Amino acid sequence: MKTIITTSPVGMANLSISAPGRLLPVVLTDIFNELHIPGLTGHALWNTGLKTGIDDPFKRYEDTLRAYSMYSKDKPHYFDNDPAFHSWVGVQLMRAIESGTITLSQQKILVCSSCDGPQAFATAPAPVDCANCGKPITPAHQTRNILSMPLAHHANELSLYLPIINKPSNWSGQLASMPQQALISKKRKTGVPLNSIGLNDLKLDPRVSNALFPIYLAEKLSHDRAWAFVGLGTLNKVAPFNFGFRNLSLPPLGYIGLSKMPANEVLADPAIRSIVSEPEILRLLSLLSLDGKNWSYSSRQKELLTYSRRMGLRFQKDQSVLATLYNRLSAINSSDMSVVIEQSIASIKSKGPAC
Repeated sequence: MKTIITTSPVGMANLSISAPGRLLPVVLTDIFNELHIPGLTGHALWNTGLKTGIDDPFKRYEDTLRAYSMYSKDKPHYFDNDPAFHSWVGVQLMRAIESGTITLSQQKILVCSSCDGPQAFATAPAPVDCANCGKPITPAHQTRNILSMPLAHHANELSLYLPIINKPSNWSGQLASMPQQALISKKRKTGVPLNSIGLNDLKLDPRVSNALFPIYLAEKLSHDRAWAFVGLGTLNKVAPFNFGFRNLSLPPLGYIGLSKMPANEVLADPAIRSIVSEPEILRLLSLLSLDGKNWSYSSRQKELLTYSRRMGLRFQKDQSVLATLYNRLSAINSSDMSVVIEQSIASIKSKGPAC
């Protein structure tokens, strides 16, 4: 079985040299590529959406990766503004509409009186500001053609088709609080256009396109399945939005939840910086993020310093800590990725990254 291990799309507009924590999922895909596991390839996915006042996201992306010695034109990176991806999403939407898991219909909705953009169902609370133009919303209701999708409300229901390794402690509560239906046709400056299904000038909700991107890549590269790294804090913004595509016989997807790591604090610690370089620190943090723990810098400073010393003293710079863990696993090429990751996490929790 050929498996892609990738990232849930990383927001390029949110990147900055001063906030390297967002790069940890990308670092992990690089590490997995270095392991040369038969049938497994790592790829980074990027969300190119712009925000008001943000400069060119491609320049920000390149500058940030260069700052941490991660940029290379030869690395496989994929961007969600690719017309081929947009076309593929349009096909899957039509298939989902035909199967009845996504609905294209006239419904009463709340629109922004300034930009005319759909905001929410008429029965939902009105947002304070428009998600498209940013202006305060004066409630106005209209009946329009919109795209909507049901969301999974139970962890057991979601796990039937979407395995997740590492979940937030309140994951069941997060799912239970999701709306029954999501309005997924939006007015946005960037995103997947919905012209192909007759919703001109509207774009697909980015939570849906972000959920589909890893599946698209697996299919594009003729892989059998995909696993995507995603922060535990943003898991609820992608995982439930695969629900409308569950019956389409697409390559199966699973998520690997990553802890939020104190990257800025660790990089600023002179004791750690004197032992390992900035790129090595990011590699260490990316590995530790697999354990799903709460990584508070103040409470775990000594532990991080110990890990850094082990890296500096016992590993050469061209070695991966994760590779050492993988050497302890047998028959990786025939193992299910969930088993492989869970064994790695168990090794991290019991022994730390040094062997």
